[in-house]
Amino acid sequence: MQQQNTSVTSAGAYLHQPTMFQLAINNRSHGGIVDCAHSVIELIAKFWPNTIDNLRLEKGVVDGLKLVFFTGWDKDTVHYEQFLFGVR
Repeated sequence: MQQQNTSVTSAGAYLHQPTMFQLAINNRSHGGIVDCAHSVIELIAKFWPNTIDNLRLEKGVVDGLKLVFFTGWDKDTVHYEQFLFGVR
């Protein structure tokens, strides 16, 4: 028996359920961002299994620079704008 992708409203109208598919290519973020996001998804799946959908690995269209994470800076003594943008 084949499952139909339709349902009926209380008014008797037929509604067709949309076909679901996965977008596996990210056209908006470069590969470094996509890889970083994937590492976060892996951690979620490892420490909290069954809380996130298991999807195919997403790919970025273009490679980008490696991401740089800034940590351990005292917010009172370091001016991020000056370091990042040369603003004085």
